[in-house]
Amino acid sequence: MGAARGGFSIIEVLVAVVITSIAGLALMESAAQGRRAYDMALKHQKDSELAALIALSSNTMGGAGENDIATLMSTRYSIDNARITEKLKSYHFILRTERSHIWDASGEGNETLKAVALISANAIEQTMIEMDGARIPLYGLSGEGW
Repeated sequence: MGAARGGFSIIEVLVAVVITSIAGLALMESAAQGRRAYDMALKHQKDSELAALIALSSNTMGGAGENDIATLMSTRYSIDNARITEKLKSYHFILRTERSHIWDASGEGNETLKAVALISANAIEQTMIEMDGARIPLYGLSGEGW
């Protein structure tokens, strides 16, 4: 009689390798998704910061057109560093300002609503900043009607 062997069969080893491989692939996919989400968050943060820079540096948000941030900043600030200027020139944006529809409360019975509608006609505007395929809306009040 032969002695019983205490090792694993080839089938058991193959099943263990397959299960380990599947678990490893799942972990790798999870890490890749996390990295994509992190990259997307960084891009969103950069776009938001650039939009804030554009909004705060622009004398009039009513000006529309395509420009770069270095040109916009040079209208208000003196930038002496050539590296910073070149980096800012690489960020292009399109600025569009649209007035929302005029609120017409003439059919309303309330005199207060009629007065507010008259005062605020064309006052609310939406400025859209487009950069690298991202569209960032900003809302504000124009000088008209106030």
